[in-house]
Amino acid sequence: MIGTRKLIRLLRRRKGLTLEEKRKILRAVVKDNDLYDVATALRGPDLKCKWDVDLKEMYTMPIRAIALQSVDPVETVLTRITPERLEEVLLSLKHFEGKVVHFITHVAFAFRAFRDLLLIPEDVYDYVLDTTDVIVEADQMGGEITESVREEFSKVKETYYKLREKYMGGNQP
Repeated sequence: MIGTRKLIRLLRRRKGLTLEEKRKILRAVVKDNDLYDVATALRGPDLKCKWDVDLKEMYTMPIRAIALQSVDPVETVLTRITPERLEEVLLSLKHFEGKVVHFITHVAFAFRAFRDLLLIPEDVYDYVLDTTDVIVEADQMGGEITESVREEFSKVKETYYKLREKYMGGNQP
């Protein structure tokens, strides 16, 4: 198998990759659990309505940006996965036609991989998992915003503002 350092050098090259280099990278991604988890989350949800756009953008855009390592991963998470966007997703869940939990599972695995690769800190990872837990809970209730979902959402919102203060000086979105 191709070594991680060699893989990173290949990926960061400005020139195009050869067919053989692409094949090596593909094999490495499929064989490595962390890389595979990130790759499978990038595709986005398999949902059949216009409402999935908010869900997809909230998670896949940060995953892509973090995977490219071109931005501050914490700032990316805290500017894309916000309580406001989470609320929009929660309110639209009852319109979703598809397997929300399946997509959310891929998202959770991707962010676990980022944590394991030391690309995001533990508290940011926990925050992302909290957002996914709220979505799963609401989805399991048929998209209804129950008292339990409201309580969990409030905790997520509180955590979000603490993280913004810690990592970004509390600047509001």
